[in-house]
Amino acid sequence: MKQFRPLAFSGLLGLAAAVPFAKRDLVTVVVTQEVVETIDITTTVWVPAGGAAATPTSVFVNNAYSNSFPAASSTSSSQSLPPAAAISKARSSKPPVHSPVPQPPSSSSSSTSSTASPSAPVYTPPAYTSPTTSQVQTPATPASPATTSCLPYPNPATTAGVLPGAYSPASCNSGSQACSGEITYYDVGMGACGIVSAANESVIALSYLMMGTGSNSNPLCGKTVTIHNANTGVSAQATVVDKCMGCCDPESIDLSDSLFEALNGGSLTAGRVSSGVTWYFND
Repeated sequence: MKQFRPLAFSGLLGLAAAVPFAKRDLVTVVVTQEVVETIDITTTVWVPAGGAAATPTSVFVNNAYSNSFPAASSTSSSQSLPPAAAISKARSSKPPVHSPVPQPPSSSSSSTSSTASPSAPVYTPPAYTSPTTSQVQTPATPASPATTSCLPYPNPATTAGVLPGAYSPASCNSGSQACSGEITYYDVGMGACGIVSAANESVIALSYLMMGTGSNSNPLCGKTVTIHNANTGVSAQATVVDKCMGCCDPESIDLSDSLFEALNGGSLTAGRVSSGVTWYFND
């Protein structure tokens, strides 16, 4: 018996090898796994005092809007739909037109007409108090303009020996009767005497206080004078050709550039010489 079993088993293997096997077709097996997802949909509905249901509001489901119609007797409800149905309904529905959600009526609306609205507070200005002496600011008194010694032109008075409209007689003579006043310089040209002069000429303008109102026919026009500057020791001759309206001293004179330089060491730097200068008419 111990030798028969191996022989029988080997015989069966030989018989199996001799019998041909039929090939089977390839079979595809599809395994479907179903996933169930529960989505909660909540809708809030405002119910008026009469109890009738309000217009349903829009619900947002899985990135899409869906309309929900709650029961009329419920003020708020929560319902669960199958996931496939909820998603299909949400995708197929069009986005709603956003209309104002009806607000619940105010409990005090019925009494609005009978209750008076509060009035705005009335502004009452503070009582006026008169300022004290320390609070009153006294405006500063503007400084009066500096007075000058220039007299109005012309002089309305008539004085013997004085030219019409003048204040001072032309009595500047040599010796003790010489005049002493300031000397300045100016740009010469057509003068009050009707004479055209140049800067290199030795000409002067007398004060309007001495010449008066006369111009071309003024008796002082064309007269010659001698001027001496004690500060430099220089004397010079000059001719009257103009009237100095800025000479507020009757004895002050205005000189051409070259004449002023000749009396002041060849320079115009001084500009005005207020002392040490005398002058007089030659005839």
